[in-house]
Amino acid sequence: MNLNSLMRALGAAAVGTGLVVAGVELGSSGVQAAQAEPEPTALYYPDGLMPEYPSSLEFPMGEGLGVNGVPVRVSHFETKDSPERVRDFYLQELARKRLLPQVQGSANSYVVSALAESGRSQIVVAIQSQKSGHTFVFPSLIPVDGPVEPQPASAGLAQELAMSPEAVGVMVVTAKDAGGARVITYHEPALSMAAATRHIRDELKRRGWSVAEYAEQVGDTGSGVVEATSGGTRARYTVSAMPAIRAGSTVVAHLSPAGQPGGN
Repeated sequence: MNLNSLMRALGAAAVGTGLVVAGVELGSSGVQAAQAEPEPTALYYPDGLMPEYPSSLEFPMGEGLGVNGVPVRVSHFETKDSPERVRDFYLQELARKRLLPQVQGSANSYVVSALAESGRSQIVVAIQSQKSGHTFVFPSLIPVDGPVEPQPASAGLAQELAMSPEAVGVMVVTAKDAGGARVITYHEPALSMAAATRHIRDELKRRGWSVAEYAEQVGDTGSGVVEATSGGTRARYTVSAMPAIRAGSTVVAHLSPAGQPGGN
């Protein structure tokens, strides 16, 4: 698989991963939105563009989420249905609209994506199972002239993060009310989940960070976690294997100032 093909395959998956983590890590809770200002999906997504999942009520996550500086529209709902059933619903409904949907993911975590008929936006639906037995779903609408595919790392961001020189596909998710916290997703095409986790741990130590936690679960669907602090910044890196793509691993880095949610 060449780099261009890899970037296209990772594009929607990286957006979906970033938005799910943003919803959880940056405090843009669907529950909070539901309590504050519930709105029907049809009013949030124009022209009935987003299929409405049966027996669910989607809640906007606010206007503050952005990906690589471009505002995105995201809503949230949860259901007792399995991730596979939710995945199949969106695949069928988007296909019914002749939007040629694609799916990435495995092991109860999926991203369904399609280019909207107008050609002006991309639909990305991130689906994630929870230990409670419920499924969290994050439908989103992203401008086509925005970051449909991940972007290269800037020199400053590459220096800030404990990524390898081969890392590609950086996507930065921010929220207005997150107090400076960021969620950054990127791909390590040359490193397995375990190797990427160890690289992050060793690189943070080399830079003088205090590594507070290091854990990994080896396997096709395994993950690794590294937590560390330096000065007024706290970082948590979550590394996931990519069995569907069979190429390296995906890293989600959550950076937050001390004293902010997720900080010290």
